[in-house]
Amino acid sequence: MLFGEAKWTREPLTEAVLETLIDRGNRWLGGDTGWDVHYALFAREFGQVRQTAGQEPGYYFFTPADILQVGATT
Repeated sequence: MLFGEAKWTREPLTEAVLETLIDRGNRWLGGDTGWDVHYALFAREFGQVRQTAGQEPGYYFFTPADILQVGATT
């Protein structure tokens, strides 16, 4: 299961946004633990959250530059 959210503010994304996404995912799953859960965040800029949670499996962070580089040829 993939839960994702996009934030397009000029402020760096905070840990609170990730925590809210995780909470929403948990509520949606309703306690069902049989899922392989992943979280994806899309934002202009990430604060410290990308350095801390980005090291854990199942968390993905994308900026516009990341998306534009997908499939790009050099």
